[in-house]
Amino acid sequence: MRSDYFRSQQRKKCKKSIVLLFAAIMSLYILIEEVRPRVFPKRFGEVVENEIFRSGRIHQDIYTLVLKDNGIDVIISLTEKKPNHDWQLHEIEVAKDLDIPIYRFPLKGDGTGNPAEYKKALVKLKQEQNDGKKVLLHCAAGTNRTGGVIFLYRTIFEGLADNKAISEMKSYDFSKNDNGHLIPYLQSIRPSVEFALRDERLL
Repeated sequence: MRSDYFRSQQRKKCKKSIVLLFAAIMSLYILIEEVRPRVFPKRFGEVVENEIFRSGRIHQDIYTLVLKDNGIDVIISLTEKKPNHDWQLHEIEVAKDLDIPIYRFPLKGDGTGNPAEYKKALVKLKQEQNDGKKVLLHCAAGTNRTGGVIFLYRTIFEGLADNKAISEMKSYDFSKNDNGHLIPYLQSIRPSVEFALRDERLL
């Protein structure tokens, strides 16, 4: 009888531990997915000090504040415009209120796509920088598309070695294991991007 009692108590303790563990996991999930984005802009960073900034989609609760605090003059989006998309509608409204133009050069989520969009994005980015404008470059996650543009910016304009540019991409959660074809793609289009920049007298 006593052994049955102890087994029963152990089962109760085990169930309680599982419930507590599940609650802890859910709390952590809520913290990461719901609270953190309202405090820290998604994959936000400075590419060129006080000139070029990068991010993923910044939470609606703090987007206006981030734009104001960093004095953003221009937004370059690498996402496709979608009708009735809540976040995009909010961004358009915020940008309109702050008199910030949005330029859109859509790429695929993995960072590939039409090379012409990369060319136009780099041309616009450099033109706005040369005009003394503060630019926010973003996609949805802030990893592949944004990382691709910054890879080309670093290696073309700054002469940064590919491996160092890739290291920067990894610091914004880029993974060669998950997206191994992006770097070869960027390297393959780089000569044509450089040609487009020279054609615009930006190189």
